[in-house]
Amino acid sequence: MIELIFVIVILGVLASIAIPKLNATRDDAENVKIAAALRNGTNEMITYLLAQGQVDSNFSTMSKVLATLESSGLATMHNYNMKLISGTVSDCIQIDLNATTLNEMYITYANTSDSSCNGLQALIKTTNYNMKIRGTNVIY
Repeated sequence: MIELIFVIVILGVLASIAIPKLNATRDDAENVKIAAALRNGTNEMITYLLAQGQVDSNFSTMSKVLATLESSGLATMHNYNMKLISGTVSDCIQIDLNATTLNEMYITYANTSDSSCNGLQALIKTTNYNMKIRGTNVIY
């Protein structure tokens, strides 16, 4: 009986170590999914711009991948603005199209101590998304 109690205690200790690691892995996988969707969505936005000659006020109109992020609750979109949600932070990364000139895409990061949000911010570097969007002309 004592041996069984020891086995249960050992399993409890192992579970208390494994469960936080599992949650961290789940957060990391979610962040990689968001980063990949943003990368693919950016490509779709460029394709939309080339095909239509203009940008739309809603990111989900320009990209089905970004629309999927919104429908799954990982992003919110409204009037040239998209906010990526990670962990407990509802505006972990904010992406704005300059609504006046539709000239550039701005990416800003929330200042937070949330580890999931910080992980997403580390995955999405502004140097990877430094494209300029021009209204009816594409300038390389």
